[in-house]
Amino acid sequence: PEGAAVACAGEWPMTFVPLDVTMKHLLTVPEADEIGQLPGAIPAALHAMLGTYLGFYAEWYGFDGCALHDPLAALLVADAVTATEFLTPDAVGVVTEDPHRGRTVALSTDGDPTVFAGPERIVVQQISRSASEVLRERRAAHPWPA
Repeated sequence: PEGAAVACAGEWPMTFVPLDVTMKHLLTVPEADEIGQLPGAIPAALHAMLGTYLGFYAEWYGFDGCALHDPLAALLVADAVTATEFLTPDAVGVVTEDPHRGRTVALSTDGDPTVFAGPERIVVQQISRSASEVLRERRAAHPWPA
């Protein structure tokens, strides 16, 4: 958490995609299997890698799929999806002490000089489209090498 706290205090704009957003963007086992059926070596490799994530979610959450945490962030950066709802807090910080150690929080300065209010911080609340749908469309349309 200390490293994340330092990063959050950085002097550059940041966009955060919280777990409560990414956990809504799921790739199911049948959808992962669709990827594995695409021609080419890369879809086959992606399908094999997804097995690790799918197994983890099945064991820990009892869900037949996995959340698309990093892929959703990548889709936002690539403008393949857009944030339709978001917050712009004065700052974002990370709690470094118990009982909430590691928790990322949006902060308001409210005149408190100890709260760093740097460049723009965006906290995404809602995404324009299903990340799974966008990923599957783009993978199916791409001419993968054999």
